[in-house]
Amino acid sequence: MEKARILIVEDERVVALDLRRMPRGWGYTDVDVATSGPEAVEKAAKFKPDLVLMDIVLGGRADGIEAAERIQRARPIPVIFITAHGDDANSYRALEALPVGMIRVITKPVKEEDLKSAIEIAVRD
Repeated sequence: MEKARILIVEDERVVALDLRRMPRGWGYTDVDVATSGPEAVEKAAKFKPDLVLMDIVLGGRADGIEAAERIQRARPIPVIFITAHGDDANSYRALEALPVGMIRVITKPVKEEDLKSAIEIAVRD
């Protein structure tokens, strides 16, 4: 069975590199990295990933939650939100933004076992 194709949305270069490295080690393919909300929406439409790893706080016009909502309107796919603060208002906003079962929230620094588990659950649903 082919592993899921993942779009990574992260504006911090070092974190983006880690988010690419970890899933690759488990056999997943990253289709690209986006660093802003509008770029994420564009790349999701172009590459049609099976899953999006989305930083909640992105620089620019649209944050990760807004970008995920736009991606979901075009094509419902699972989103794993990544945040520096698991108990902040953005986490609750993220949970309310998308349909149940379509999202997970994990905190930075991202632990390999947390990310692997979240990916496996998201692509299985």
